[in-house]
Amino acid sequence: MSERPQQILLISNGSGEDYVGLKVAQAWQQARPQDSLSALALVGEGTFYREAGIVMRPVHFTPPSQGFAYLHPGKLWNDLRAGLAGHLYRALREIQQLRGQIDRVIAVGDIVSVLAATWSQTPYAFVACALSDWYLEPNPREHSCWDPLQVALLRRSQAPVFPRDSLTARHIAVRGVRAFDCGNPMVEVVSQAPMQAFEPVIVLLPGSHRDAVANFQAMLTLLSECGHHSWRLQLIQAPQLSLQAFAAALAAQGWQEREGLWGWHNLRLTVLPATALPQTLAQASAALGLAGTANEQCVAAGIPVVAFVGTGMQYTAAFAEAQQRLLGAGLHLLNPVTPELLAFQLQRVMTHPAYRQAAQRVARERFGPPGAAARIVAALRAQWRL
Repeated sequence: MSERPQQILLISNGSGEDYVGLKVAQAWQQARPQDSLSALALVGEGTFYREAGIVMRPVHFTPPSQGFAYLHPGKLWNDLRAGLAGHLYRALREIQQLRGQIDRVIAVGDIVSVLAATWSQTPYAFVACALSDWYLEPNPREHSCWDPLQVALLRRSQAPVFPRDSLTARHIAVRGVRAFDCGNPMVEVVSQAPMQAFEPVIVLLPGSHRDAVANFQAMLTLLSECGHHSWRLQLIQAPQLSLQAFAAALAAQGWQEREGLWGWHNLRLTVLPATALPQTLAQASAALGLAGTANEQCVAAGIPVVAFVGTGMQYTAAFAEAQQRLLGAGLHLLNPVTPELLAFQLQRVMTHPAYRQAAQRVARERFGPPGAAARIVAALRAQWRL
């Protein structure tokens, strides 16, 4: 195997995809510290990469739709007016200029990242964290959500592909794609959390996009009827979001702050950075989530998630219903939702062991064990003889 230092480029197209790409990058750095890694974020600012010290290519753009134009086709025009076409041109030009300077590309996300990797004319691999045949519940074993064009492109390139779960890996492997069943790097956040026998802890996951504060405000409104419960709430703040905005939302709804602890009757709330998510999940009893990746991470840790449809760009009824199919019994979608119904459902998932056990079954079946990033890197090194 080659010991020559390699130039590795990661291309991803979304916040959750950036997180997965970061986990693969960190595993690569541990396995081959002599290599140089950089990242190109097709959507967003690449905050996860930046905070971890991964070199960012100087092309970034956050469209008005925040990457969710596929959920709101009418928003695509706004993205184009805001400069989407120009951004894609600059990104492709940057990739073109890197031809001959980079040795390998790791595309993370969906077919958009694959097309960008193909443009590099460099050997690439695809970490396919956006598609899962579990989205086809209740009959996931009978069909595939990968369309013929995607399959044809990957089959022709013979690129190593790392689907997010075993079911999807089996389905695309029989169609000629070089699929490797290594698991899902989203699971790296924490191993399955134990059942809690002490004060209930509920993780609040409003998301990582611009609508996160509005999602949080909706959560507070619904939780206003839960003041008689002695619950500890832990709000996870994404790195690109403002702590002041969350504090203003709490104050506006009558919460009182004292030494970093917010109170409303018997409820207590602390705001924690995203880096605290592993420790938070280790003690959580349930989660209230209007997020993409973070909701999945909770279920991967065996923690039941309660959700409701938001008013922002991401957590629409269509997105929520698709995520419910993906996460099965790990996600409990309330649509419509009322304060009384939310309080009832949160109390139920925390007091009945069957809900935690169901989430743990989903975690084992649809996410696999921790260590996926290291397994992906090991498989890639074997394929690329590095």
